[in-house]
Amino acid sequence: MRNFIKLVSLSAALISTMSYAGDRIDKSLAVNDASKVIIENQRGMVSIIGTNNSTVSVVGELDDKTEAFIFEHSGATIMVKVKVPNNQRSWRNDGEGSNLTIKIPQQLRVDFNGISSNVSVEKLAQGVDIKTVSGEITVSKLQNNIEINSVSGDIDSTELSGKIQLSTVSGDIEDVKSAGRLSIKSVSGSIQTETIATEVVAETVSGDIELALADIDELEISTVSGDSDVDFALNENGSVKLSSVSGEFDLNFSKDIQANFRLQTNAGGSIKNKLTSDKAKRGKYVPSEKLSFTMGSGSGSVKASTVSGDIQLSKK
Repeated sequence: MRNFIKLVSLSAALISTMSYAGDRIDKSLAVNDASKVIIENQRGMVSIIGTNNSTVSVVGELDDKTEAFIFEHSGATIMVKVKVPNNQRSWRNDGEGSNLTIKIPQQLRVDFNGISSNVSVEKLAQGVDIKTVSGEITVSKLQNNIEINSVSGDIDSTELSGKIQLSTVSGDIEDVKSAGRLSIKSVSGSIQTETIATEVVAETVSGDIELALADIDELEISTVSGDSDVDFALNENGSVKLSSVSGEFDLNFSKDIQANFRLQTNAGGSIKNKLTSDKAKRGKYVPSEKLSFTMGSGSGSVKASTVSGDIQLSKK
């Protein structure tokens, strides 16, 4: 009799957690000893919001093609997964799919994976790892280790702090009010940031870079055919390393400059120095220019090289 009662109870529990294609859902789980939430949603829109609660909740509507909705706590992980057939995992974002709002305690780390799923994430304190293929990613007020990756979608970020990595292939990246260590990479998309991060790395192949920086300890920029426009102040002992194949560098300094400059252009590029009266020396046999000079104590370092691109130095 007891075994029968247990079997009935277990069956009821399983039935109560089942969800079907297109269903409205409103479910929650206690965090207990969980430290991470893993979310998988192939299509649609997911909003992830950090809270001060002690439960993870999921509210919204499932994808019409849903085969199963998994919401379970196993060890230190809570899993939220919308399972759809393999032939429905299109890379094209056509507006179909789930529409979910997931609320998570701020102290939990979050991993998200999608294909054509847009995702927004906000107010989490233990870092995130967000990946999608063709979806747009919007993130704000995140802390600690932050990794954001998209293939063809844009990335918009606001008020991130910690170790930040933003990466896309053909999408654009716009970052505002970040702090800490910032790495931004794009292949054919543009990069734009207004940050107080003290360490910044920016890389593109064919996209332009526009950086409005504060006081920098380390700055590295690498491009192939993109132009870079940078406003910043260089801290004492700070380091700047710039390289480009056919792109231009426009560096606009603020505050007093204490640095040694070593600049070089090749294959027709030119150097325009508006900081001092020092002039670039032209190559005798090849179309190149070189310029070396020191400002203040020379404790910092600015190195820049281009192939067929210009370098311009100025001060606010």
